[in-house]
Amino acid sequence: MFRHIDRNHSGGEFGGRHATQSNDSRGFFTKVVIVITTLVLLYGLMKFILFDDKYAVLVFSDLSINAAAAAALFLASLIVYRQKLGGLHGKTYAAFAAGLALWFAAELVQTYYEIGVEDEVPFPSIADALWLLGYGPFGYHLFVTYRFFNRSARPHIVVLVSACTAAVFGSIVPMTILGSSLIEDDLLALFVNVAYPALDAVLIVPAIMMFSILRKGRLGSVPWVLLSASILIIAVGDSAFGYISATSPDSEIWGFSIFYLTGYLCMAGALYCHNQLFIYNMARAMKIWQRQNR
Repeated sequence: MFRHIDRNHSGGEFGGRHATQSNDSRGFFTKVVIVITTLVLLYGLMKFILFDDKYAVLVFSDLSINAAAAAALFLASLIVYRQKLGGLHGKTYAAFAAGLALWFAAELVQTYYEIGVEDEVPFPSIADALWLLGYGPFGYHLFVTYRFFNRSARPHIVVLVSACTAAVFGSIVPMTILGSSLIEDDLLALFVNVAYPALDAVLIVPAIMMFSILRKGRLGSVPWVLLSASILIIAVGDSAFGYISATSPDSEIWGFSIFYLTGYLCMAGALYCHNQLFIYNMARAMKIWQRQNR
């Protein structure tokens, strides 16, 4: 984690410099959020412009999601390379990178079917297997990180969030089973349909708790807030998509891709912040020291 401390200066001067650095960091995070918001709005605008051309919308959506996921995966891999596997955050970020790699591979498989061969995506497919496998590393990252930050969590809030999540997804799963036209045709497809909302619920509880704990915390918590928000956005969108596709398989579903794009962009933004501000870089530290001591 990057911190610049000049032990040869008085506390008052250091406090002023620390405040300056905090203001710089706050401005940096604000710019990242603005970039994410702008890209999401541009994505929505392009989909609106291309609305009448369904294939163009599909190509644009798939390529945009793949680009966002690839950027996030590159930044996650860079973090693992720079901070290695030592310590709590070394292991949790490695797990996050592994989950992201599985989901990115799933996105590529999905794109291959939809654009490469222009064929109907089989269900279940290899992409579904990769997506489901990705829940494991993501779950490890969320639960271990939550345990690290949960000193400030109130027990009744944990119980309330868990109960509400269980109630919502406890109703979605039976409705998916009862409404799915696959129940008599393909038990494997039914299992996959049920597995998605169940695993989404497992991720949503720690994601909500981390978001609620850290959203008003120090600037150093911003990457974890964005990471929690990213998984929460994808999990909620995925659950809604899975329910509608299972209960109304003939309906036209096109609006949920914005959830996936926003989630991957939040991941990329969080990982970019971590790379820039929370991994020690001697060259960058020297530049800051030189700028502050002119």
